[in-house]
Order: sequence, then structure tokens, then C-alpha cells
Amino acid sequence: MAFVRDSFARLKDEADIVLVEGAGSASEVNLRAHDIANMGFARACDVPVVLIGDIDRGGVIASSVGTKAVVDPEDAALIVGFLVNKFRGDPALFTDGMAQIAEATGWQPLGLIPYFAEARTLPAEDALALDGARCPPKMKHASRSPCRSCRTLPISTISIRWTPNPPLTSCACAQARRCPATPI
Repeated sequence: MAFVRDSFARLKDEADIVLVEGAGSASEVNLRAHDIANMGFARACDVPVVLIGDIDRGGVIASSVGTKAVVDPEDAALIVGFLVNKFRGDPALFTDGMAQIAEATGWQPLGLIPYFAEARTLPAEDALALDGARCPPKMKHASRSPCRSCRTLPISTISIRWTPNPPLTSCACAQARRCPATPI
């Protein structure tokens, strides 16, 4: 864990904001003793946590409340709020659901993230796509390796620096349209 903490400290020194994405689930308490990707990292580096629940799979209320019930109280204290991801439809229909999660957990509801159908055309985020299976069809190589524009860096290697007037650039993808991940 010392190496991970040192790497994080270097990133913090170089960037204005460092977003750290966990792997798996915060509520996998059976793996907590050796966890360096979720709550173990958060506690070791004293970083606030935003829990993100996936409503598309169903059971987001039970999953969020269940997380609060099973995580160590010191880990739960690091969770400053929650988001609900992949929401479809009218947000007013989930007002009571957000309130129920907030009441049961004590965590701040931070909002709903709408379902984004085009997300499936974005490059995959990790090694699961090394075979090129998640690259858009026009971007696959005959060798079955991902094309250059579909290769991504692990989230731990990315630092974000706020720029007041970022350049307007366009996506280099084969669709020749503005990429949602491109700075605006």
C-alpha cells in the first residue's frame, strides 16, 4: 500500500483534481483486508468517496442501503454522497428513491446520471477490451487488437488539470463527429 500511497501523493502534487475510480464494489467486505482499490485506498489516503449505484441493473436502493449496512463504520464515514447512474426517464419518478437512500444511509444525494446510449461506442476502460471486442466496428483491426484510438490508460494514470478556456478539438474517430470525451 505504501507504493500506492506514494503514487497518489505524486499525482496530487501534479494535478488540481485527482479522480480515483474503485474496482468492483465497496461492499465486497470479504475482500476488504487486502483491498487497495476501494475503501482500503480511500481510508489509507483519506480521500472522500462518492458511491455510484447502477440503476440499470435494478435494486439500486437495496444495493446502496446494503452497502451502508455491511461496510465498516470508518469506511462508511468516508462516503460523502451518492449518485445513481444510467437513469432512464423522468427524474421526478425517482425523487422518493433518492430520499429513501439518503434517509437510510445519511449520505448526501448528489444526483442522477442519465443513461447515455452512445457510451457503448466509447473505448473500454480497462484490459477487458484488449481483444478489440468493444471497439466500434469501423475501428477494429484484422489482427483483433484494438485500434490506436481505442487504447486507454488505466484510470490511476490519468490526472486532470482544470483549464479555463480549453481548446475546441474534434474526435479522431472514424465517425468524424464530435466525441463526447473531447474537451469542449
